[in-house]
This record gives sequence, structure tokens and C-alpha cells, in this order.
Amino acid sequence: MSGGPLFRPRPGGDTTWARTRHETPYGTVALSWEQTSKGLTARIAVPEGCDGTAELPRCPPVAPGPGEHVLSMAELAARAA
Repeated sequence: MSGGPLFRPRPGGDTTWARTRHETPYGTVALSWEQTSKGLTARIAVPEGCDGTAELPRCPPVAPGPGEHVLSMAELAARAA
């Protein structure tokens, strides 16, 4: 997948969760996220043979490889500190 999938959840207003998935020629790309009192947690799926980029609010970008991943703003911020 040229460039790979980009995951960039942007909660706002009264929206506290969302989910989506897309079937590509390489496999399923999926994102679900939930905003809680602890911050945003995102679950992503990257197809085999692809690399993704995840940009959670106020966190440095990460580059998850193929598979399913759980990313939290709290953990990413702690890693960057």
C-alpha cells in the first residue's frame, strides 16, 4: 500500500467514540477510538505488508506495522517525555 494507512482520530463536541473499517486490496484497515477521562484510546488494524502512521491528538506520530494495535494518549505522551 503506497504510503500506508493514516490514522488521525479527532474527537470533538459530544462525540466520545467512533469506528470505521475499509476493505483494501491488501486487507482490512480499521480504526475505533473512545474518549474517556483518561484520554483517547485507539484500536487500529493495519494489513499485512503495510506500515501505518497513527497521529493521536497532542502525541508524536507512531508507525505501527501490520496487525492490530491499541494506542493510548497517556502511554504515548509518557513515552515522549
